Amino acid sequence: NINVLDIYTLQTTAYIPRSANVVSISLALVAASFLGTGPDSLALAISLRALELLRRICLWKPSFSIEAYAKLLCDYYMMPFRTKYRTMLADAFETYLLILRMVDEQVQQALGQDTPNWRALNACPPCGYELEGEPKMTFPRMICIDRNNSLKRMAQHPDHMTGDLRTFNHGDYFLPRDFVDKFADEVKQINAAKDDMPDPPLNQVLPSEEGKTVDCHRRWKAAAKEERKRMWGVFEESRIFASACRHGFILWIADMVRSGELFKYPLAMIAKAMEVFRQQLLCSYNIGCSFGTT
Repeated sequence: NINVLDIYTLQTTAYIPRSANVVSISLALVAASFLGTGPDSLALAISLRALELLRRICLWKPSFSIEAYAKLLCDYYMMPFRTKYRTMLADAFETYLLILRMVDEQVQQALGQDTPNWRALNACPPCGYELEGEPKMTFPRMICIDRNNSLKRMAQHPDHMTGDLRTFNHGDYFLPRDFVDKFADEVKQINAAKDDMPDPPLNQVLPSEEGKTVDCHRRWKAAAKEERKRMWGVFEESRIFASACRHGFILWIADMVRSGELFKYPLAMIAKAMEVFRQQLLCSYNIGCSFGTT
């Protein structure tokens, strides 16, 4: 018998059968649809359905906290909230996510979908598959790139490191920082004289040449000189830079670290796309005029 939490049944205890050939308590718990809060721990077990509900809530509301879910469980069970419940729920949830990742890796391996860059090459059916007799497109791959403004993470003082210090190395969405930094010195600086000119009023139409607006870098912060694209020192990650195909499937993401929208981020995305797709690429970027000369 073990104490359990299950938001669906609200049962407080459960009898866990264990055969003679099952040595691990954890295996016996999972076979009964529960997950312990620690290795071979008999203090408390949480139902797999309750953990899956938390995972799905976080998919649609990433800001939803584990502490809020722990308080919700305590409210359903009509018992006072204790910090230990949040800690045990967090431990069990981390284990649950790890199990799901390991299962997913085995499934992908069995399906032959674990080769490098398989997701980027095949995740989007319209982009990744060509029908028999289909006319050749001038640009088989069309992608868009841009940065997000709101995903920031506070930097921590070296003498007061707290929180989760692990690095997420699973999956192939994020471009490594060392890969992105390779392009930091390849950026051509925009003409300093133009950049130092005062910005025109927002309602003033800039002169154009052959239908194209000039001096775009005076309108867009992202097109300014590199040294002007700084970020407050309080942030470690200031934003993310993402790329997606024309059907909305995310290709790659890069952390923007202690900086504004430097050109090294779109350069890294284009370099990765050229390396993987090896096809004619059409790329959409809101400061394409400046980036094209880069």
